[in-house]
Amino acid sequence: MGLSRLAHYTEHLSPAGLAGKKLWPWYGSEYTNSATPLAPLGAKWDLVGDLDAAGGNSFMYVKAATGVSLVAGQLVSFPTPTASTVTAAGSTVNTIVWAAGGLTANAEVGNILYIANTTASGGGFTFRKIISNTTTTITFGAVDPNVASKPNDQNALEAVPTNGDVAVIIRPYQVIVNTATTVPVGVALGTVTAGYYTIVQTKGLALVLGVGSGTALEVNDPAVPTAGGAVIGSNGTLTAYAGPNIISQVAYAGASTLQPMLLNLEGMI
Repeated sequence: MGLSRLAHYTEHLSPAGLAGKKLWPWYGSEYTNSATPLAPLGAKWDLVGDLDAAGGNSFMYVKAATGVSLVAGQLVSFPTPTASTVTAAGSTVNTIVWAAGGLTANAEVGNILYIANTTASGGGFTFRKIISNTTTTITFGAVDPNVASKPNDQNALEAVPTNGDVAVIIRPYQVIVNTATTVPVGVALGTVTAGYYTIVQTKGLALVLGVGSGTALEVNDPAVPTAGGAVIGSNGTLTAYAGPNIISQVAYAGASTLQPMLLNLEGMI
């Protein structure tokens, strides 16, 4: 078995078939429902070899968003970013006051803050990693307490943002349950506790929750996303949210159950 990328993950993220487990789901629950991260968020890999090595399939390491649990076969999408503006009063080059308020203390640690800092020369449109937050403030820079002058670290802004500057929290590689109007980026491989780390499948042969009671699934025809992370038959009409990227391998006209699909969501990521 080998990987085309990130080969070192094979040693501790072994596919189920190579770990004395049933072939599917491709990875065991110790990897797909973990309270602690086992790989960097956003890590992607393509498995090659025979089916025992889950060959021909691709995967991505993600985290179920706060309050979002998953079940096997659900399509997942990236969460909608949270937008607000900067309140200049109280903001510094290391911290902004989040005008909308309502944040959960330290729930945004590790996420990305986009700031359109119009005060900075040349326009300070930039990313910063969030290192702490209260309900109303976000901190992304620090000072060195070991130096008498307490200099700012490299993440300090060039200038304090102006009142009303755009600020957006982006949560890279966290996932939510896909809907009919969000873009699917992977398929859950098992039950995932809200806020836990998991592996989702992005390409290959997958089991996806299929609903055929509205528009039936047809063999080798595209399926399209619907509510609850499921797919439904397209009846020849695709949507802007998936395109011909999920191909049903069965004809099915019943309630939501796991159905075999060939998929390629790589272009969505």
